[in-house]
Amino acid sequence: LPSNSTASKRSAAMLGCGLCLHVLWVWASCHDVARADHSPGSDDASQCSDDAADESCALLQMARRGDAAVGEGVLGRVLVGKTGTFELHGQEVVLLGGNYVMQATPYFPPLDVVRRDAKAMAEGARDMAFSPSAAADGSPRRVLPVVRLGVLFEAAMPDWAGDIDQEWANTLEAVVAAFAAEGVYVFLDIHQDAFSTTNGGEGMPWWMAAQMQHTDTEGESYIVSREHPMELFLHEEILSLLKNMGLPIMEVKTVADEHGVGQEDPWHAFSVGSNYGNPQLMNLGNPSIRLNNND
Repeated sequence: LPSNSTASKRSAAMLGCGLCLHVLWVWASCHDVARADHSPGSDDASQCSDDAADESCALLQMARRGDAAVGEGVLGRVLVGKTGTFELHGQEVVLLGGNYVMQATPYFPPLDVVRRDAKAMAEGARDMAFSPSAAADGSPRRVLPVVRLGVLFEAAMPDWAGDIDQEWANTLEAVVAAFAAEGVYVFLDIHQDAFSTTNGGEGMPWWMAAQMQHTDTEGESYIVSREHPMELFLHEEILSLLKNMGLPIMEVKTVADEHGVGQEDPWHAFSVGSNYGNPQLMNLGNPSIRLNNND
């Protein structure tokens, strides 16, 4: 992907991703969103009142009470066995599914869409012709439908205050509950591409990238802006391989290059400190960024 990152910046980005993973994993563990086994009457910090009109809160309340909407009851915890296989209640299972990642606001589809998709996934897993091979001990292996659900740090912690956005947290739990209602298991994918929206990607909050830039003392670039224009980052080995194979080399594009329209500063709109659009939307709002981010 076109980016203004160098090897050292990539290392910093990976460190940021590690911190993000830790923060959200701790949050997920505390909220127990990995399974729909909230006991009736249980409560946590989601702040959903009994008379909440919000749809995500309503579904979350049903999941907590164990209502019929949650299907046949508690989904058991899938564990990794001693031999590296996935197991449910001591029996080896096969996890089969796909990605479910929305890379920009509102970060999750409407709940009615999630319910419809979850139902289709569960029915597909039941009705498909595929039959997995037997386990090592000869016992049959059951297929469990799963999704890799995108959970973006930028959505969880949208501003510098550092608080988890409660509406997003409620929606996340409701989305997981909707999948659980159909028997679909969920992997929480702490997703990122190109570090943040300020580089044309998504994942880390834009204010984190801005703070990294603000505290940089080595002349590195962590955001795209007038002072830090987008550059192509390719390892020399990869670049040499592409050239030897006669394949085209990617290049950074701008609106002026593509359409012949003069643009004095292609990286200004939505950039940090420009006061010309919210940096959280730079991956969507900056025309030159849109030519390069290949979403």
